[in-house]
Amino acid sequence: MLRAGAQLRQLAIELLLDVHDGTSGIDAAIAVLNRLSQL
Repeated sequence: MLRAGAQLRQLAIELLLDVHDGTSGIDAAIAVLNRLSQL
């Protein structure tokens, strides 16, 4: 469970960085969903 939490935190950080870099929120969200489906 802790490991999944750490992965989710990392994904959230990446999502925030993607949005900060100018990636559209939708594209970033799709990327996160794709990563979650691979876990």
